[in-house]
Amino acid sequence: MCLVSGMSGNEAREARFSSELLGILSALSAPERLRILLALESGGLSYSELMKTVGMSRRRDLGRFSYHLRRLLEVGLVEVDRESRLYRLSSAGFSVIELLRNLSLRVDLGGGLFVRRWLSVVEPFDKLRIIDSLVREAGVPVRVASRVAGRVEDELVRLGLGTVDS
Repeated sequence: MCLVSGMSGNEAREARFSSELLGILSALSAPERLRILLALESGGLSYSELMKTVGMSRRRDLGRFSYHLRRLLEVGLVEVDRESRLYRLSSAGFSVIELLRNLSLRVDLGGGLFVRRWLSVVEPFDKLRIIDSLVREAGVPVRVASRVAGRVEDELVRLGLGTVDS
């Protein structure tokens, strides 16, 4: 239990995840920022090249462009290489582009709109989810499920796996 906020570790992680997700969704709410992300999909660009690529002029749109680029930097979707001074998508930025492309895939089956169900969302490993699944779906006793989940977590750490696909 976090003594300062009164939240458990999981609650604090969930709140942080929700806050970061809201920041990203907010950053995606402006068409200018989406154009910037799409422009960077093919590689790094200088400030001037990026501004030109998204159709903004230095004289007319400098402040607006700077604001939108700064928002993307703040939420971690774009990063700048300090040496080359090129702006590029971060790994999170690439994931967001992939997610947006998946969401935009529409299949016309009887006039309905369909969206891919499984998306590339990355979240912290949660041993409690494994326990819950084993108990609920397989009828494994809680005590046994807890031991199994602990072994899984230990083995993943031992193998040095930072990310696991489900």
